Amino acid sequence: MLPIKISPCPIIESKIEIRFTPNFPPDAVVGVAYNLLSQNGECTLIQLPIMQLPADIRSKDPQFKYQPTHTITNQDIFVHVGPNVAIIQIPSLDYPGWQVFREKINGIVSTLCTSNLIREIGYIGLRYINFFPNINIFDKIKLRIEGLAQKGRSTIFRTELDNKNFTNVLQISDGVHVKNTRLDCDGSLIDITTVTLPQHGLTLDNSMSHIDEIRAGEKELFFSLLKQDFLDSLSPEYE
Repeated sequence: MLPIKISPCPIIESKIEIRFTPNFPPDAVVGVAYNLLSQNGECTLIQLPIMQLPADIRSKDPQFKYQPTHTITNQDIFVHVGPNVAIIQIPSLDYPGWQVFREKINGIVSTLCTSNLIREIGYIGLRYINFFPNINIFDKIKLRIEGLAQKGRSTIFRTELDNKNFTNVLQISDGVHVKNTRLDCDGSLIDITTVTLPQHGLTLDNSMSHIDEIRAGEKELFFSLLKQDFLDSLSPEYE
């Protein structure tokens, strides 16, 4: 059984990225998405700096294809939108828990997918960045990298772990400085992005079931890394 909560919560960023093919011209996608999401409450539309680039450059350069051009926001959620992407992100550093985050994701995904805005989904990636202040995480996890994790030297480890229905992209690093409204210190990161694709069986109709599955896969990987005594020190709570 995996914990439902640890304390202090290490999550400093949580977001889900959905890449899609739209049924509308590229320059109409943001407006359609804004009108749809505004039906559920007052929203603000913010133009992102990438819009300062000419449209023909953004359309021809592959690196910009999945870059959001605007942010649609209310007090509870950010939705970063571009012609082929929607990124749903919790704006606060205080992660509300998966059930609250899932409810927001489900509402937005349902609105976008049932409105004829999206023709097909080509990628869903759920990312959690966990920060552990003032420790070397390589001393606290089961993963061993002989000769690399040396005291006084920063280490970055990255790997991709394939599952039949998703892929976990895992990056672990120490000697990282994080500064935000709550933190200003060195520490370590466990950064996991869990990806599902059409070859994993992803379709427009079953997107939420795949989101549930990749969340379960991400959570299982995260807790499988932690040594038991370190996990016990984080006051785990179970159902």
